[in-house]
Amino acid sequence: MEQKPPSPGPEHLATSNAGAQKTVKRTLFARWRAPLQALFAVFVLSWVFQLIPWRDVALFRDDGGEVQVSGELVGDWKQDRVGFLPAQDSNPLPGPFAALQRTGDGSFELSRDANASGQPSAPGHGFDWRPGMLRVFREMDPRGLAVALSLFVLGQLIVVTRWWRLLHGAGLRVSWYESLRLTCLGLFFNLAVPGLTGGDLVKALLAARAHPSRKPEALVSIAFDRLLGLLCMAVLAAVAVLLSGDVFAEIRLPVVGAAVLGVVGAVAIMSGGLRRAIGLERILSRLPLAGVLQKLDAALVTYSRQPAQLALCVLLSFLNHLTVIGGILVLGRAFGDDILAWSSYFAIAPVATIVSALPIAPGGWGLGEAAYSSLFSMLGASAAIGLATSVSFRLLQMVISLVAGLFLFAPGSARLEDMKNLGGATERGGISP
Repeated sequence: MEQKPPSPGPEHLATSNAGAQKTVKRTLFARWRAPLQALFAVFVLSWVFQLIPWRDVALFRDDGGEVQVSGELVGDWKQDRVGFLPAQDSNPLPGPFAALQRTGDGSFELSRDANASGQPSAPGHGFDWRPGMLRVFREMDPRGLAVALSLFVLGQLIVVTRWWRLLHGAGLRVSWYESLRLTCLGLFFNLAVPGLTGGDLVKALLAARAHPSRKPEALVSIAFDRLLGLLCMAVLAAVAVLLSGDVFAEIRLPVVGAAVLGVVGAVAIMSGGLRRAIGLERILSRLPLAGVLQKLDAALVTYSRQPAQLALCVLLSFLNHLTVIGGILVLGRAFGDDILAWSSYFAIAPVATIVSALPIAPGGWGLGEAAYSSLFSMLGASAAIGLATSVSFRLLQMVISLVAGLFLFAPGSARLEDMKNLGGATERGGISP
């Protein structure tokens, strides 16, 4: 006579219900995450675009503050003297502008850092002007785009080389071309496949599938690559902020603090003595997914035993950042920025990039634009040029990502169907080591 299996007890049912609730929550979060991020990006971009002067602006500064007038610049706005035609809705003009003598067409001539009588003013006082967004894009030097694009491509090749060395350090003997191929596929599908949270996920899943016996090492190489890049960028920004004196006083504390915390955390994780002192292995063993975390931690420790390899990757990180900052500097100059010193970009670009990396908007859109325009404005430059520099930087990165998609047709590359399956795997929680 057949015996019926015992019915599940209350504890089993409670556990099953709890697991089902967690699965539902994860599904709902995955379903609404992308729309909410997109909505947040639209909100931030709308706020930034409202703050940006679309029309040309003339301004006057004195001890009493600053007054602005909207209108149209007449002549080359990069020179120290320029004509300015106030807009109809700017009348009546504020005092300093009302005292200027107008020509027949209603415009008047302005001299940078001069008073209404044309005499030089104290530093930071007198007349000045800022081009509007439309003028910035209309009058940009197109050669700057080509030079900046070349520098950004060079930066990506340096990143590929850094990951290649990290893979070798983890014991995965892959070719440089294979590292380039996987990186390019990650760049492209970060742009093209809905539902992926980043190109790093594609790289991680492909690398793990290509080396099933070394999944922890493959995965940790990508995570370590990203964290090393961010840490070196934070250090570079902190050094630039400290060397700039009081120029970046408003952001000095968070920038330097983030760099110090990052360095201390990295030293603690990589140092055997500190790991034992804080009992890191014991802490990991008590956390959820302890087995996975311990395997990843073991793979991470391998880098601490290869100081030469680690030093090379740090050097490549700084070289990559210098290359990208150079491209952003070229963009700023191409749009007409002649106020900021070249050294200012060593703080602006890393800080804005770190802000853009916050995972609260798709691709960081909106956050980066707000950071660039705010930092440019804070240093006395044109917020419109800052926004134009950020948008152009992103568009050039998109061009690189689109071209990287050609690796789909290279020998040995994954097919589109396979990559879509990888996208589904990330939604289900990825690959476990």
